Amino acid sequence: MKELAPIVVFAYNRPNHLRQTLESLSKNILASESILYLFCDGAKEDASTEEKERIDEVRKIASEITWPLEKHIITRIHNYGLAKNIIEGVTEIVNKHGKIIVLEDDLLTGPGFLNYMNQALNLFEHQENVVGVSAHTHKLDTALPPVYLLPIGISTGWGTWRDAWSIFEPDPKILKNKIDEFFSKEEFNFGGYPFYQMLIDNIEGKNNSWAIRWYASFFLKSNYFVFPNAYFTIHEGFDDLATNASANYQNIYGVKSDLFTGQLDIGKDPVTVNEKYINIIRKEFLAKTTVPKNVFLRLRNRLKNIYIKWRND
Repeated sequence: MKELAPIVVFAYNRPNHLRQTLESLSKNILASESILYLFCDGAKEDASTEEKERIDEVRKIASEITWPLEKHIITRIHNYGLAKNIIEGVTEIVNKHGKIIVLEDDLLTGPGFLNYMNQALNLFEHQENVVGVSAHTHKLDTALPPVYLLPIGISTGWGTWRDAWSIFEPDPKILKNKIDEFFSKEEFNFGGYPFYQMLIDNIEGKNNSWAIRWYASFFLKSNYFVFPNAYFTIHEGFDDLATNASANYQNIYGVKSDLFTGQLDIGKDPVTVNEKYINIIRKEFLAKTTVPKNVFLRLRNRLKNIYIKWRND
């Protein structure tokens, strides 16, 4: 295998989650050969004493964790917020190494996560229509191939390359203007999902999402993300300290029993766009907005919380 991509973990004020994230990551078979970067955000100006203590504990864990290869800790003096921390952190590391694997501090990884991510980053590096690799899958009744392409991304464990990340446009107004000029709102709203409204909210300061700007950036280029047919990460950030997540959408991001504990061989052949799988998953998105009335409220609440996470990522 080629040189492994560095792992970048973004953390803030949840020491217990960070500890679990790093413990699961250390059990990956390629952990001993991977460089680790930890970006620890700073306290807000109005942070309580309790919150500052949690932030200090996060930094202590980052400092004390034993990592077999290189470990680098970047501590922010002031509070960057998730969006700025990720945008600047990803840009710095991907420009230095050429590729990157990105995690937030509330994700658990299966032991095959790094192997899969590095396989995919190597295989798809020069495929022009691919800008990233996801560690997330979708729960479907239809059997999926080992990897497949979708015109959307997800932030629960992902990777990219320097050239791909270079298309990231941080200005949401520019992105919206280009979408309005060349596409319809319906095209941008994959499966009826309110991505367009999220972008408007970003412009109006109602969210500070980096993820919606990343999606809009590669949507405009008609690019894709690689997805596996198994959960290599699951979201464990459903607690009172979560600012961007809720337990109501664990069914989307998976639960511990969903976490794939094996290895996935994605092969050596390029993967082309398959409209069959795209349409199946698009219909899954649509189904969440056209369900029978007796279950509508329950699913509406789940979608609302998914929207909140995307809005704030």
